[in-house]
Amino acid sequence: MTDAAVSKLPVWRRVLGNSAALTLGRGGVALMRLAIAALVVRSAGPETFAAYLLLLSLLSVAEWLTDFGSTEIAVREICRDFGKQSAWLRTVAIARLLQAPLAALALVALLWALRYPPAMVQAGAVAALSLFFTAASGVYRVVFKATLSMAHEMLAEVLSVALMVPLLWWALQRGGDLSLLMACHVVSRALFFALCYALCRRRAEFSWRGGSPGEITSLLRTALPIGCIGLLVAVYEALDVLMLSKLGQPVELAYLSAAQRIVWPVLMVLSAISGSLYPIMATLWPAAPARFAASCQAALEAVLTLAGLAAAVAFAGAEFLLGLLGLALVQGAPVMRVMAVLLFVKAVASSLGPLLYVVHAQRGALAMIACAVLAKAVAIAMMVEHFGYIGVALTSVTAELVFAAAPTVWLLSRHSSWRLQWGMPLRIAGVAAATATLAHWLGDHGGALSALLAVLLYGPLALAAGVINRSRLKLFAAAGHA
Repeated sequence: MTDAAVSKLPVWRRVLGNSAALTLGRGGVALMRLAIAALVVRSAGPETFAAYLLLLSLLSVAEWLTDFGSTEIAVREICRDFGKQSAWLRTVAIARLLQAPLAALALVALLWALRYPPAMVQAGAVAALSLFFTAASGVYRVVFKATLSMAHEMLAEVLSVALMVPLLWWALQRGGDLSLLMACHVVSRALFFALCYALCRRRAEFSWRGGSPGEITSLLRTALPIGCIGLLVAVYEALDVLMLSKLGQPVELAYLSAAQRIVWPVLMVLSAISGSLYPIMATLWPAAPARFAASCQAALEAVLTLAGLAAAVAFAGAEFLLGLLGLALVQGAPVMRVMAVLLFVKAVASSLGPLLYVVHAQRGALAMIACAVLAKAVAIAMMVEHFGYIGVALTSVTAELVFAAAPTVWLLSRHSSWRLQWGMPLRIAGVAAATATLAHWLGDHGGALSALLAVLLYGPLALAAGVINRSRLKLFAAAGHA
């Protein structure tokens, strides 16, 4: 189907199509990343696995520095006036040229400042090369999001991650060290950039000529609140493994990192709904407040319904899921169950958080995440000494509920027409808890049978509770229709 034909599709069909593509794509990416994690654990051991995921966590912080909120600003403005797309793309591209080397330098400087071993610093320097490809790919991400063609970006992501599996297998078979593993990541990001360029070059045409330094300054100044929020969020997400790596034992870091590796990709899948709705929300607010409110509630309930299933499976089959990565990690099953609760709580902020940018609630969000980072750091420092990695996980759940989920709901309600309807979210939480409990005790107490029972029980219990029915399945499509 041509781009012209796609552009003529009803908006709701494009939203649902992108949501489906992103959900399936991120599900595939999640499975491949679990396969990658299993390769590293089984071939290099838990300690190398922990170091590898720690570097990826710090790399995610540096990746945000190559964006710093400019994507969301450009998408919002292009959706309001498509005639200015070329000018915005030029501005974003020039900004990326400035941000990429700064992000790479910041990553290496952070590893050195925290006094990690020389091998870690060297591997971080190799990983920093991927930031240049990430920055370049960001220009095309603006177009993918603004034109509701995120499925193309997802295709590039799937293919680039698929390349990682044979690359890492080859590196590990040859006894590759941490630097070689990160070099495989760099190659994967290079392929991602090449595919984004191939899939988007006709829609992303712009001239490097024209414009002025003032445009760059204006973009960065406008994106500054979002950029600070995103940076703090990245730090917030990395705090668990970062502080545990300095205050805990390597095996504890491996347990926590493994549980996060299982849960985090699920959150990527859940965010697909919010990511698909963002361009629509930018056009609905403030022009259509009633439709905006309906879309918020529908998106939240859809994400929570999926999160409930994932959380129930993770809780009931904790030992089985960790065992898939490596038998050496099975003893970390308690932290997997805490992460299952965290997964459900994080679904609130992952679905509603990006909408704070639409309603211009950036300043409130910045204050919220700044408090969250500070409180979480202090709490982890206190908890890790007495409770180890379990204390870190429990701190994450508490911080997410108090400093992320609740403030996100409050800020969005204050700045928009949406008011949270509590009934259905609480009902979904009850179904998830009942499913997890029944599957655990009726099955093999954490094994494959318990995980399978959770999958089989969730649907019938959701139907019985009214969480899933025909009218509710139509709600999300109706909310996305514009």
